[in-house]
Amino acid sequence: NTSPQTKRAVLRAGQTIKTEYKVGAAHGGGHCQWALSYDNGKTWVVFQTLIRDCLRNIPNGGKYSVNVKIPASAPSGKAIFQWIWNNAIGNRELYSNCVVPLLANYGPKSLLIGEFPRPADKDGREAFAKRRKITVRVPAKGAAKGASKAKNSKKN
Repeated sequence: NTSPQTKRAVLRAGQTIKTEYKVGAAHGGGHCQWALSYDNGKTWVVFQTLIRDCLRNIPNGGKYSVNVKIPASAPSGKAIFQWIWNNAIGNRELYSNCVVPLLANYGPKSLLIGEFPRPADKDGREAFAKRRKITVRVPAKGAAKGASKAKNSKKN
């Protein structure tokens, strides 16, 4: 279901949740990411990535689930939870339930990840490691409005 929901789930830092998907066509699997946004979708923090094995070997019309752990360091506050999938086989497409943390196969100006049905095929995994790193801080109650900022973090 891709329609906005009015009921909000309460997730806790460090909690593992079972995510579930009904798969119309699995397109040979691919890469999936899970992310949080604390600024209404302007910036995203990807906290879990599954390379190649997401939706792999799922029959058309089948169900798929992945356990996703919210980082223990995730700040408190309203957030948007997102899932995104870059398929392995078929049209170069992008599937998501929100806004996109890594734009791939999303038009002529985005990164193109080619098909990768065989284990030796290049699968674009290096693009995930090159994502811009951000840190999201949520102000404490009573802090000045606009104090929440997203900033670049240096890669280690």
